[in-house]
Amino acid sequence: MFSLEGMHVLITGAGGFFGQVFVESLCSAGAAMVYALDRDLSWFSVTSSNLKLCQIDLDQELELANLCNSITSQGGVDIIVNNAYDWKAAGFGDQSARLETMSSEGFVGSLKTDWWAVKLAQLFVTGMRARGNGNIINIASMYGLVAPDPSLYEDTDYFNPASYGMAKAAMVALTRYMAAWLGPEIRANALVPGAFPNYGDSDNSKQNQNQQFTERLKRRTLLKRLGVPKTDLVGPLLFLASDASRYMTGQTLVIDGGWTVT
Repeated sequence: MFSLEGMHVLITGAGGFFGQVFVESLCSAGAAMVYALDRDLSWFSVTSSNLKLCQIDLDQELELANLCNSITSQGGVDIIVNNAYDWKAAGFGDQSARLETMSSEGFVGSLKTDWWAVKLAQLFVTGMRARGNGNIINIASMYGLVAPDPSLYEDTDYFNPASYGMAKAAMVALTRYMAAWLGPEIRANALVPGAFPNYGDSDNSKQNQNQQFTERLKRRTLLKRLGVPKTDLVGPLLFLASDASRYMTGQTLVIDGGWTVT
Protein backbone atom coordinates (compact mmCIF):
# COMPACT_ATOMS: atom_id res chain seq x y z
CA MET A 1 0.00 0.00 0.00
CA PHE A 2 2.91 2.35 0.71
CA SER A 3 4.71 1.48 -2.53
CA LEU A 4 6.24 4.26 -4.62
CA GLU A 5 6.84 2.02 -7.62
CA GLY A 6 7.24 4.07 -10.78
CA MET A 7 7.26 7.38 -8.90
CA HIS A 8 9.89 10.09 -9.37
CA VAL A 9 10.63 12.00 -6.17
CA LEU A 10 12.51 15.23 -5.46
CA ILE A 11 13.54 16.00 -1.88
CA THR A 12 15.34 19.07 -0.55
CA GLY A 13 17.47 19.18 2.58
CA ALA A 14 18.56 15.65 1.70
CA GLY A 15 21.84 15.78 3.60
CA GLY A 16 20.32 16.74 6.94
CA PHE A 17 19.15 14.86 10.02
CA PHE A 18 15.73 13.96 8.63
CA GLY A 19 16.84 14.15 5.02
CA GLN A 20 19.08 11.11 4.88
CA VAL A 21 16.48 8.94 6.63
CA PHE A 22 13.80 10.21 4.25
CA VAL A 23 15.94 9.58 1.17
CA GLU A 24 16.75 6.03 2.23
CA SER A 25 13.08 5.25 2.88
CA LEU A 26 11.95 6.74 -0.45
CA CYS A 27 14.49 4.67 -2.34
CA SER A 28 13.57 1.52 -0.40
CA ALA A 29 9.87 2.07 -1.12
CA GLY A 30 10.55 1.46 -4.80
CA ALA A 31 10.66 4.96 -6.28
CA ALA A 32 11.86 4.92 -9.87
CA MET A 33 14.22 7.79 -9.04
CA VAL A 34 14.90 9.99 -6.04
CA TYR A 35 16.54 13.35 -6.70
CA ALA A 36 18.26 14.36 -3.46
CA LEU A 37 19.05 18.08 -3.25
CA ASP A 38 21.24 19.82 -0.68
CA ARG A 39 23.87 22.55 -0.62
CA ASP A 40 26.20 20.23 1.29
CA LEU A 41 26.22 16.49 0.64
CA SER A 42 29.61 15.84 2.25
CA TRP A 43 27.94 13.93 5.11
CA PHE A 44 25.62 11.98 2.84
CA SER A 45 25.97 8.23 3.29
CA VAL A 46 22.96 6.72 1.46
CA THR A 47 23.66 4.83 -1.76
CA SER A 48 21.13 3.32 -4.15
CA SER A 49 20.77 2.66 -7.86
CA ASN A 50 17.59 4.78 -7.92
CA LEU A 51 19.22 7.79 -6.26
CA LYS A 52 20.69 10.89 -7.91
CA LEU A 53 22.55 13.36 -5.70
CA CYS A 54 22.27 17.02 -6.67
CA GLN A 55 24.48 19.42 -4.74
CA ILE A 56 22.87 22.82 -5.15
CA ASP A 57 22.18 26.01 -3.23
CA LEU A 58 18.44 26.63 -3.47
CA ASP A 59 19.09 30.37 -3.25
CA GLN A 60 20.73 30.19 -6.68
CA GLU A 61 17.49 30.35 -8.62
CA LEU A 62 18.95 30.19 -12.15
CA GLU A 63 20.95 27.09 -11.25
CA LEU A 64 17.86 25.58 -9.60
CA ALA A 65 15.72 26.31 -12.66
CA ASN A 66 18.29 24.67 -14.93
CA LEU A 67 18.37 21.57 -12.74
CA CYS A 68 14.57 21.32 -12.62
CA ASN A 69 14.32 21.82 -16.38
CA SER A 70 16.77 18.96 -16.83
CA ILE A 71 14.70 16.76 -14.52
CA THR A 72 11.54 17.72 -16.41
CA SER A 73 13.15 16.71 -19.70
CA GLN A 74 13.73 13.27 -18.16
CA GLY A 75 10.08 12.83 -17.20
CA GLY A 76 9.68 15.26 -14.31
CA VAL A 77 8.69 14.44 -10.75
CA ASP A 78 5.54 13.07 -9.19
CA ILE A 79 6.37 13.90 -5.57
CA ILE A 80 8.13 16.88 -4.00
CA VAL A 81 9.28 16.68 -0.37
CA ASN A 82 10.13 20.18 0.91
CA ASN A 83 12.46 19.39 3.77
CA ALA A 84 15.16 22.08 3.46
CA TYR A 85 15.60 24.67 6.20
CA ASP A 86 18.42 27.17 6.67
CA TRP A 87 19.29 26.67 10.35
CA LYS A 88 22.11 29.20 10.27
CA ALA A 89 19.94 31.93 8.75
CA ALA A 90 17.33 31.35 11.47
CA GLY A 91 19.96 31.92 14.14
CA PHE A 92 20.06 28.57 15.92
CA GLY A 93 22.93 28.73 18.40
CA ASP A 94 23.14 32.53 18.11
CA GLN A 95 21.99 34.42 21.22
CA SER A 96 21.21 37.50 19.13
CA ALA A 97 18.42 35.52 17.41
CA ARG A 98 16.23 35.72 20.50
CA LEU A 99 12.89 37.47 20.02
CA GLU A 100 14.10 40.53 21.92
CA THR A 101 17.14 41.03 19.68
CA MET A 102 16.54 39.16 16.40
CA SER A 103 17.48 40.93 13.18
CA SER A 104 15.48 41.48 10.03
CA GLU A 105 18.02 39.27 8.24
CA GLY A 106 17.25 36.36 10.56
CA PHE A 107 13.52 36.98 10.29
CA VAL A 108 13.55 37.00 6.49
CA GLY A 109 16.20 34.28 6.23
CA SER A 110 14.01 31.86 8.12
CA LEU A 111 11.23 32.32 5.57
CA LYS A 112 13.46 31.04 2.79
CA THR A 113 12.19 27.54 3.53
CA ASP A 114 8.69 28.62 2.47
CA TRP A 115 9.92 30.42 -0.64
CA TRP A 116 11.88 27.34 -1.76
CA ALA A 117 8.67 25.30 -1.53
CA VAL A 118 6.83 27.88 -3.62
CA LYS A 119 9.64 28.04 -6.19
CA LEU A 120 9.73 24.27 -6.68
CA ALA A 121 5.96 24.19 -7.11
CA GLN A 122 6.27 26.87 -9.78
CA LEU A 123 8.95 24.88 -11.61
CA PHE A 124 7.07 21.58 -11.63
CA VAL A 125 3.36 22.44 -11.45
CA THR A 126 2.79 22.36 -15.22
CA GLY A 127 4.16 18.84 -15.60
CA MET A 128 2.39 17.58 -12.49
CA ARG A 129 -0.94 18.91 -13.71
CA ALA A 130 -0.41 17.37 -17.13
CA ARG A 131 0.13 13.94 -15.54
CA GLY A 132 -2.72 14.51 -13.07
CA ASN A 133 -0.98 12.98 -10.05
CA GLY A 134 1.22 15.58 -8.35
CA ASN A 135 1.97 15.26 -4.66
CA ILE A 136 3.66 17.87 -2.44
CA ILE A 137 4.77 17.08 1.11
CA ASN A 138 5.89 20.01 3.25
CA ILE A 139 7.92 19.29 6.38
CA ALA A 140 6.77 21.65 9.13
CA SER A 141 7.17 21.40 12.93
CA MET A 142 5.08 21.24 16.08
CA TYR A 143 6.45 24.72 16.79
CA GLY A 144 4.45 25.87 13.80
CA LEU A 145 1.37 24.86 15.82
CA VAL A 146 2.33 25.72 19.42
CA ALA A 147 4.92 27.92 21.10
CA PRO A 148 7.93 26.38 22.87
CA ASP A 149 7.55 25.99 26.63
CA PRO A 150 10.07 28.44 28.16
CA SER A 151 10.42 26.27 31.27
CA LEU A 152 12.12 23.59 29.18
CA TYR A 153 15.02 25.95 28.58
CA GLU A 154 15.55 27.11 32.17
CA ASP A 155 19.17 27.02 33.38
CA THR A 156 20.43 26.58 29.80
CA ASP A 157 21.74 28.86 27.06
CA TYR A 158 19.38 27.22 24.59
CA PHE A 159 16.23 28.55 23.02
CA ASN A 160 14.11 28.01 19.93
CA PRO A 161 14.18 31.10 17.68
CA ALA A 162 10.81 32.74 17.09
CA SER A 163 11.65 32.89 13.40
CA TYR A 164 11.67 29.08 13.28
CA GLY A 165 8.12 28.70 14.58
CA MET A 166 6.99 31.53 12.34
CA ALA A 167 8.45 29.86 9.24
CA LYS A 168 6.97 26.47 10.12
CA ALA A 169 3.54 27.98 10.81
CA ALA A 170 3.77 29.61 7.40
CA MET A 171 4.57 26.21 5.90
CA VAL A 172 1.35 24.77 7.36
CA ALA A 173 -0.64 27.68 5.93
CA LEU A 174 1.15 27.34 2.57
CA THR A 175 0.18 23.66 2.48
CA ARG A 176 -3.51 24.52 2.72
CA TYR A 177 -3.13 27.19 0.07
CA MET A 178 -1.35 24.76 -2.28
CA ALA A 179 -4.08 22.16 -1.78
CA ALA A 180 -6.77 24.69 -2.61
CA TRP A 181 -5.12 26.26 -5.62
CA LEU A 182 -3.19 23.38 -7.20
CA GLY A 183 -5.93 20.74 -6.98
CA PRO A 184 -7.53 18.59 -8.09
CA GLU A 185 -4.49 17.32 -10.01
CA ILE A 186 -2.01 18.05 -7.23
CA ARG A 187 -2.29 17.11 -3.55
CA ALA A 188 -0.44 18.91 -0.76
CA ASN A 189 -0.06 17.87 2.87
CA ALA A 190 2.21 18.82 5.77
CA LEU A 191 4.17 16.40 7.94
CA VAL A 192 4.68 17.89 11.41
CA PRO A 193 7.36 16.25 13.59
CA GLY A 194 7.53 16.84 17.31
CA ALA A 195 10.61 16.33 19.49
CA PHE A 196 13.13 14.39 17.41
CA PRO A 197 16.53 15.28 18.90
CA ASN A 198 19.55 15.39 16.64
CA TYR A 199 22.54 14.33 18.72
CA GLY A 200 25.09 15.68 16.25
CA ASP A 201 27.54 18.52 16.83
CA SER A 202 25.91 21.27 14.77
CA ASP A 203 24.88 24.55 16.40
CA ASN A 204 21.19 23.65 16.24
CA SER A 205 21.68 20.30 18.01
CA LYS A 206 24.13 20.98 20.85
CA GLN A 207 21.32 21.29 23.40
CA ASN A 208 20.37 17.67 22.73
CA GLN A 209 23.66 16.55 24.25
CA ASN A 210 22.38 17.88 27.59
CA GLN A 211 20.71 14.91 29.29
CA GLN A 212 18.75 17.09 31.70
CA PHE A 213 17.28 19.00 28.77
CA THR A 214 16.31 15.87 26.83
CA GLU A 215 14.70 14.40 29.96
CA ARG A 216 12.52 17.49 30.18
CA LEU A 217 11.48 16.95 26.57
CA LYS A 218 10.56 13.33 27.30
CA ARG A 219 8.40 14.27 30.26
CA ARG A 220 6.58 16.87 28.14
CA THR A 221 5.31 14.24 25.67
CA LEU A 222 2.32 12.05 26.48
CA LEU A 223 4.27 8.95 25.41
CA LYS A 224 7.21 9.93 27.67
CA ARG A 225 9.81 9.37 25.00
CA LEU A 226 11.47 11.22 22.15
CA GLY A 227 10.95 10.51 18.48
CA VAL A 228 13.32 8.49 16.30
CA PRO A 229 13.13 9.41 12.60
CA LYS A 230 13.73 5.93 11.20
CA THR A 231 11.00 4.28 13.28
CA ASP A 232 8.55 7.14 13.89
CA LEU A 233 8.65 9.36 10.79
CA VAL A 234 9.30 7.01 7.86
CA GLY A 235 5.84 5.41 8.01
CA PRO A 236 3.97 8.74 8.02
CA LEU A 237 6.18 10.07 5.20
CA LEU A 238 5.53 7.04 3.00
CA PHE A 239 1.82 7.22 3.81
CA LEU A 240 1.70 10.79 2.50
CA ALA A 241 3.90 9.97 -0.50
CA SER A 242 1.95 6.90 -1.58
CA ASP A 243 -1.56 6.23 -2.89
CA ALA A 244 -2.54 5.24 0.65
CA SER A 245 -3.29 8.95 1.19
CA ARG A 246 -4.77 9.62 -2.26
CA TYR A 247 -7.99 11.12 -0.80
CA MET A 248 -6.08 13.40 1.57
CA THR A 249 -5.04 16.96 0.79
CA GLY A 250 -4.54 20.20 2.68
CA GLN A 251 -4.03 18.30 5.93
CA THR A 252 -1.49 18.44 8.74
CA LEU A 253 -0.21 15.06 9.94
CA VAL A 254 1.24 15.58 13.43
CA ILE A 255 3.79 13.06 14.75
CA ASP A 256 4.71 14.46 18.17
CA GLY A 257 4.06 11.81 20.84
CA GLY A 258 1.04 13.82 21.97
CA TRP A 259 2.98 17.04 22.62
CA THR A 260 0.42 19.39 21.06
CA VAL A 261 -2.61 17.73 22.68
CA THR A 262 -2.13 19.54 26.01
